[in-house]
Amino acid sequence: MVDDIFYSMSADDFRDAGLDIPDLSRFEEREPKWVTVNLPEDLQEPGDVRERSLTRDLPLRTLSERYVPFSTAHLDLARTAPLDVRNEWDVESKALPERERSHGEPPEDHAFFQLGTRCEYVSIGIRRSDKQTLSMSGIPVPH
Repeated sequence: MVDDIFYSMSADDFRDAGLDIPDLSRFEEREPKWVTVNLPEDLQEPGDVRERSLTRDLPLRTLSERYVPFSTAHLDLARTAPLDVRNEWDVESKALPERERSHGEPPEDHAFFQLGTRCEYVSIGIRRSDKQTLSMSGIPVPH
């Protein structure tokens, strides 16, 4: 995860960027590995990291030397899309009403983050009340 967007990364993503495939064995054995790109808290330094990334034409998500284990503490629930915007994204799939019907949870308790894969962007749901990962929602998101 970087900048509140989850990304699915494969060995090909690193090869395509001209990078070695990182050794992720330092992270827990669970597959897939869930990591966050640790950007510095100092407002000056993140610009340097971002600038170096842009200069090298590398997406931030490929900076494996900055990977740390993912934790829901990294999530900024205030930055998720409001429910009316999510409903606009969900015009075709109707995944939000289906989730509420099947799980009995109000959609207001769900925070949705973008999940970028090689082929598309979808949403991944996080329950606001306890920050538990719900699932990929099937709700397409604009990108």
